[in-house]
Amino acid sequence: MNLIGEYTTGGAQLAAKVLAGQSALVITRCAAGDCATPGSSAAMLAERQALTLAPQQVSGNTVTYPARLISANAAAGYALREIGLYALSGGSEILYKLYRPSQVISISPDCSMTANFYLGDTVAQNRDITVTVDPAGALTLDNFSAVTDRLPVIDTSADRSYSCAAGELPGLIGSLPKLICGNIGITVTGGALSGNIILRGFYGPGTLTIQAQTPRITLDGYILVEGCALGYMTLKGFTLSGALYPLARAGLTGAAVCIKSCRGTVELCNITVTEPSVAKTGVGFYAAEGSQMCLNEVYAKNRYACLGGDNGARIYCKRFTGRPAENCTYLHHSCYGVLLQFTSDSVATLLGIVSSYTMGGCHALYSGSVSGTSTQGEAVA
Repeated sequence: MNLIGEYTTGGAQLAAKVLAGQSALVITRCAAGDCATPGSSAAMLAERQALTLAPQQVSGNTVTYPARLISANAAAGYALREIGLYALSGGSEILYKLYRPSQVISISPDCSMTANFYLGDTVAQNRDITVTVDPAGALTLDNFSAVTDRLPVIDTSADRSYSCAAGELPGLIGSLPKLICGNIGITVTGGALSGNIILRGFYGPGTLTIQAQTPRITLDGYILVEGCALGYMTLKGFTLSGALYPLARAGLTGAAVCIKSCRGTVELCNITVTEPSVAKTGVGFYAAEGSQMCLNEVYAKNRYACLGGDNGARIYCKRFTGRPAENCTYLHHSCYGVLLQFTSDSVATLLGIVSSYTMGGCHALYSGSVSGTSTQGEAVA
């Protein structure tokens, strides 16, 4: 991404005076905005948040102003379209220069992000240049700590192992670093969990594994993995029979397990999903928005649909048993564009209806030992 800087009308006049040695250049502050401010303006039209200025860096006749943007400091989300640099001219503050990125950047206070911008300017050599910042926007140790305490902890260690009872699992997940560089393993020692397991926003080259020490941990909620981009994620040893994660899909109230907007593989091992009610409106396992889900030793029973997916999701089945509720379907019809593959070592039992309607544009590859299937629709045996 590049920054293109342009003087405002007042900024060009001030720069000329600085070049002629008739004025000092005093930079007062820096701000981000979300619209295109005309060069004739004395201030930004849509200023959204202040940026923190560091001491300037001078090389020859070029000065660089380092400016830091911390998304958590924004009052609300916005689209970053310009950065404004203010200076003193004749005793009054003016908009000195505007910098526009080559691409729009989405800023959200809910997403902990720090961006450093280096704002270049050309002036005469040996001229007096001063950068002053309002103390409210200065980066002191006190307010730096207040900001960094809200940012994800960077995990630079190798491997870490934790153990906890089922009821302590949500709290432990909430304490984990979002950036995972090593391998993190959590062993759930026993008990039942009243609530949901939510894994959201983890990223990095590392792995995250959550597994039950006992054969299975009972969960009366759902499992949601959303917005993660780890090297590999594994959840192992759970039985789900309660609440569903809401899905805005035709004919579905929700999913017991939903993998959504993830990059990298999420593997589900030794997991059983049942639906005791006769509503027949839930799906067992659902991969959404391009996610990749691997099912190994899993069982979906008494659901309206056993599997579902959308928008280019990938579902790989190693050992899978699907038993839909009576007169219901194995694949939900929203599977358009989904790759469903039964690998060569798979043993899958599909006790239900697989029709062209339920498969839609799903591309199914049956290369393992698969029984009870009908391959209408776009399927490759």
